[in-house]
Amino acid sequence: MPKEIPKTLRNGAIATVVMTVAISKTWSRGDELVYFWTMIGAVLVGILGFGFHLSADLAGTGQMSLERILAFAPVFAPLLFSDLGALGLLVVAQPQESGAKT
Repeated sequence: MPKEIPKTLRNGAIATVVMTVAISKTWSRGDELVYFWTMIGAVLVGILGFGFHLSADLAGTGQMSLERILAFAPVFAPLLFSDLGALGLLVVAQPQESGAKT
């Protein structure tokens, strides 16, 4: 059995427990603040990563080449963090329905 399988099963079990607790519990104001700042952090990490990847691809030449983008640091990959952070912020910004579980 490869070494990765027990790690994958362990991580899957941890994720299942965390998601079960998160779905079943009533969110407090503190939970929402932690979630909000985590999403802000994800947006900032994505923007910083985009800058770092862009500077690595330019690498002093000042020119973009398709080969460097594909072989080295993909420029748009870090922006996925920003996308997920923005979607998370939209979830927090939703008005709550009356009588809904928070």
